[in-house]
Amino acid sequence: MNKNKYLILGSTILVIVAVIIIILVTGNKKTSWQDEVLNSDKYTITMEDCNERKVELPSDTVKEIFAKWDKLSNNGPWTGNNDVCFQKVTITFEKGAVVKNYEILLIDETSLVLNFDNNSTYYNNGKEIITYLEETFINIRD
Repeated sequence: MNKNKYLILGSTILVIVAVIIIILVTGNKKTSWQDEVLNSDKYTITMEDCNERKVELPSDTVKEIFAKWDKLSNNGPWTGNNDVCFQKVTITFEKGAVVKNYEILLIDETSLVLNFDNNSTYYNNGKEIITYLEETFINIRD
């Protein structure tokens, strides 16, 4: 092979590698559930206790929760008892004509469960989020 053929072969390989890298980088952008809520047309957040007292929380509560969410430890699927009443936070949002709900159950002072699309994920290390939500709920309710 002469110099021109090596140059063409090398350039072709570089272009193919560059295209593969671009596809991998841009094609794997997953939208998190938080982005889905924040980028929605409209969202509301409500909190309900086991005495059926329900209040709408300020919309900036969502951003406050999301800012603290990365501190949680994901412990996989929730296998706890679903027949027990837990305080519940519901984030309802509109994506076009579709209305979706994300539900957060406050299990105890450090644990919570995220429910959506028939999936339940158990998290702990949530004391900061839970305390914030409970204080906000009490301040609005009273």
